[in-house]
Amino acid sequence: MIPAVRRAFPLLLLVGLPELAAQGPTPSPAQSEANRLYQARDWPAAARAYDALVALAPASQAQGPLGGLVFFGMARAQARLGEKDRAFEALKKARAAGFAQVSLLESEPDLLALRADARFKEVIAEADRNARPCVYRPESRAFDFWVGDWDVTTSAGPAGNSHVERILGDCVIFESFDGAYKRVGKVKAPPDGAPTAPRASP
Repeated sequence: MIPAVRRAFPLLLLVGLPELAAQGPTPSPAQSEANRLYQARDWPAAARAYDALVALAPASQAQGPLGGLVFFGMARAQARLGEKDRAFEALKKARAAGFAQVSLLESEPDLLALRADARFKEVIAEADRNARPCVYRPESRAFDFWVGDWDVTTSAGPAGNSHVERILGDCVIFESFDGAYKRVGKVKAPPDGAPTAPRASP
């Protein structure tokens, strides 16, 4: 009798995940000062400090996690001042810089005045795209048909059970297999290039 073998392995990495290894940004002295003014609730001075911070290095502040945090701070200060249009412009720039903290957007009390505005839903949607890019990329959905629970069979009869799921923000297809054989199936690409998989009763 062949002993049962359990294996779990990643089947396919659909896109890269550089954000998984990203380190937290270190604020510059200028950003620390802007943050200090904000914490002191000096909204006009904080808004000016964030504007000056971006003006000092517009290219570097427009990209990367540090830029996203700078523009997010700017948006909070402008929202506190009642400058909704400027706040939304800052949030737009934060999203363009990769800001992806959806829960922070939804819970931040400084943005309360913006939430009734239809533009805020767009802010949330775009931040979610930054946070979960693979959910929105068509090329990352090519193997969705495989996700689920499968009874795997061979010509000799039942071979085991396979559980296939999306993990890591839907960027990876991962299979866990319980069965008596180490290898019972494979992924293949037919002539038209569309992926297929062993078919069984889901």
